[in-house]
Amino acid sequence: MGFLSSSYSRAQEMILLYTVTSAVAFLARGGDQVLESWPGTKKEECPRRGSCTDTLEYTVGVVYMQVISAFSLMVAAMVAFKGVQARLCAMGVLICVMTKHLTIDGLVPPPPVMAMTAVVLLTNLLAPEVWGKRTFVGFCLLNAFTFVLNPLMVLTDTFAEITEGSPAFAIGKLCLEVVGLYSFVLGILALAPSPAPICTALAWTSCVPVIMKHIYLDQGGPPLPMIVFYFASIVMCWYEWGWTNLKPAAEKAMAAPMKLHAIIMWAGFVPYFIVEGLGGSFPLIGYKELDTTYKYTPATAHLNLILAVFTAIIAYEEYSLRMQGKMFAAYHWAASCAITFWQVHPSTTPVGRLFWMAPHFFTTWATYIILTLGKDKLL
Repeated sequence: MGFLSSSYSRAQEMILLYTVTSAVAFLARGGDQVLESWPGTKKEECPRRGSCTDTLEYTVGVVYMQVISAFSLMVAAMVAFKGVQARLCAMGVLICVMTKHLTIDGLVPPPPVMAMTAVVLLTNLLAPEVWGKRTFVGFCLLNAFTFVLNPLMVLTDTFAEITEGSPAFAIGKLCLEVVGLYSFVLGILALAPSPAPICTALAWTSCVPVIMKHIYLDQGGPPLPMIVFYFASIVMCWYEWGWTNLKPAAEKAMAAPMKLHAIIMWAGFVPYFIVEGLGGSFPLIGYKELDTTYKYTPATAHLNLILAVFTAIIAYEEYSLRMQGKMFAAYHWAASCAITFWQVHPSTTPVGRLFWMAPHFFTTWATYIILTLGKDKLL
């Protein structure tokens, strides 16, 4: 039995504590949290005559801290409740923060987001259950990719004076990465008919690359106690899922992605690592074209040749179907986190990001198989 309610697992309780506590803390601390997260932020502009006014960067930080808090509470709602009740509660939180920005702050949230919010709300109130779920998932995933890939468009919908490269844009962009991340988490949680161990584990693990980016690249991120508690909750998520065997149908279906993956590894990545390990380089897709910091050294030669050996072994295990489907899925979940963390580095080129999208395809394929054919054991 958990320490909140017997209806929740321990991992769900930990996620609820994390999301609710962080949301309340960000709302309560407001501007102080902005100044603490970005120490160089200028709070006010004070002209020689007239009263001081908040700077644009400070205002953006305060407003988007409220948005982050709202999305954090939306995640809590999806964990705490089930089905249409969870989705309506989550949308209610979003509507509340939008209403606050419109009526109290005099700000207009992005019009496309407001329009989609109305559609999702009405669909979940009036349409069949399946359509309410589909619109909610689509809304969350579309927001996730838009917020991360085109933050300037989203920011200027509310703050027209923001320009790319400005301090306000830098703060807003980092905040939108968090909002986009929570949107992605919401989409995954909504895929299950009820909070399920596998969906909870996948959703919460997807936060890893963004948190690592904010800690190591942006020199920010959540406070240390929250970071420790977050990773402890991930461990609990995967512990509760356990090393569950897939249904026979799911295990059989996993043969298709495993064999295709093995062929790509043998034909592409094994020779690729060998050539790079021996000091050569493929045109257009060589390591130097993928990352501007790459240099051939004895250390990189060693790592590339070792990668060639283990890649060939993994490909053999996959093609011969000696590898279990659950292992194929599990190692791709971990690999996608590691690859995404590298893809968000500024030294990674557009070619590099595109070239290493292939593993994410297999992660998605394996996850789809588990969430459909394996649902009566995992969902």
